[in-house]
Amino acid sequence: MNRDTFFAQIRQEPFSGAMTQPQVDGITMLLDVWDRDHAGGDVRWLANVLGQTFHETGARMQPIREGFATTDAVARKIVAKAGYPYAAPDPQTGEVYYGRGLIQLTWADNYKKLGGILGCPLYEQPDLALDPDTACQILFTGMIQGLFTGRGLGYYFSDSNDDPMGARAIVNGHDRAALVAGYHMAFLKALRAADAPVEAAAPTATPEPEPAPMRPTTPAPWYPEDRRPYYRSGTVTGGTIAGAATTVATVGQAARSVDPKGEIAKSAISSPLIIIVLGVVALAFIGYMVWRHVSERKKAVR
Repeated sequence: MNRDTFFAQIRQEPFSGAMTQPQVDGITMLLDVWDRDHAGGDVRWLANVLGQTFHETGARMQPIREGFATTDAVARKIVAKAGYPYAAPDPQTGEVYYGRGLIQLTWADNYKKLGGILGCPLYEQPDLALDPDTACQILFTGMIQGLFTGRGLGYYFSDSNDDPMGARAIVNGHDRAALVAGYHMAFLKALRAADAPVEAAAPTATPEPEPAPMRPTTPAPWYPEDRRPYYRSGTVTGGTIAGAATTVATVGQAARSVDPKGEIAKSAISSPLIIIVLGVVALAFIGYMVWRHVSERKKAVR
């Protein structure tokens, strides 16, 4: 049983959101005795034991005297005032056998019977029923064997029977049977939740590390035959254009060094004579380059 789960559940119901340390200790004590002496038993039996104890102890889950009396003298006064027949002191022991323990054991005969079964002098010392361990033994033995009213847990909870309301008769007839059955169901829900198998979490796949981005590379220049630079062209037109472009670039660079703002160039270009002169020079240069190229090719042929 996962006790953390169990206590988390009962803290909400039937304990309405909070529990005291004595309540936790009392339930822990009952669970320990169940695990020690009745492990593997019908969980409905344990739920009913807890539900009946919750009611009989006023949710304290600790052994108490009848009427929640703090002393024997006070308890005697309570039962005498109520007129209960077991309120008279026993002629042999002088004790009053009012309700004590987790399940309110009453009557001298019941103290004798349980004392003989458990091997302790309950009849002679009835306050032993207030000892936590003895109180647990009285509770489980009496409810399982049906020593209190003649019918035990096996009568109401079996393969063919599931009767939490009727099970109230194990302790006290039909008194508050529906209420106690509600406590039973709250404890049973928590017990089943605590016994539920825990599903293993699916393993989380470790993602593959992303490859580091490659460093950008600059491809080496490559010129197919039909895309060579003009200065390497084997044609007349390409070589001529390359030479002219180089000349123009050289002239332009010289002009920028002399006239960085272009003022002189602007005024010169505005003159028609300059335009004519530049045109003649350009044509002459192109003609010269054509003649030179043809001459070189003729030499190569020879």
